[in-house]
Amino acid sequence: MVCGDTLKQNKPHPAPLLEGANYLGLPPNECLYTGDAITDIQASKAAGMQVVTAGYGYLPDDKNPETWDSNGFIESPHELEFWLQ
Repeated sequence: MVCGDTLKQNKPHPAPLLEGANYLGLPPNECLYTGDAITDIQASKAAGMQVVTAGYGYLPDDKNPETWDSNGFIESPHELEFWLQ
């Protein structure tokens, strides 16, 4: 698990995501990141990962996650199955 205090850099820096990919032994371009914040999208793109915006979770009502330029948008965790095929 890579937490906010695992590394000196935090999202939107790609280092935490790259650390996770390294731990899994996967190149970043074979990883799919799911996030509920614009910094998740920014970090994923900087890391060379595909990213899906989660339209659930800690999203404040005043945000427009559909406009964050991710590879996709999901309304529930069950929808990740489509992205993992």
